[in-house]
Amino acid sequence: MAADVRDVDEIGCSPKLYARIARFQGALDTKRLFPERTWLNIAHQFGFADQMHMVRDFHSLAGKPPSQTVAESNDMHPWSLAEFTDLPSATPTGIRGGTISLRL
Repeated sequence: MAADVRDVDEIGCSPKLYARIARFQGALDTKRLFPERTWLNIAHQFGFADQMHMVRDFHSLAGKPPSQTVAESNDMHPWSLAEFTDLPSATPTGIRGGTISLRL
């Protein structure tokens, strides 16, 4: 069985889609944790070719542009970055309601 087929069976999507979702989530969480950072800076940090590449991924995965996605998420303590922060409110018990629905 090919590696891609096993991955789809185990995690529900291809490795390429999983990587896109992980990059999207990392960019989203970084902006929520560090709102002073520019989207351009975040796009480069996460390996997008340019800011428009990131915007297209946000539209594709969340159905809206990055700033609107952040504004509507209501989660100012991203759990996926909890291990990288010293903020006690960044632990899973500090999560405030708000989810992002991905369009797959």
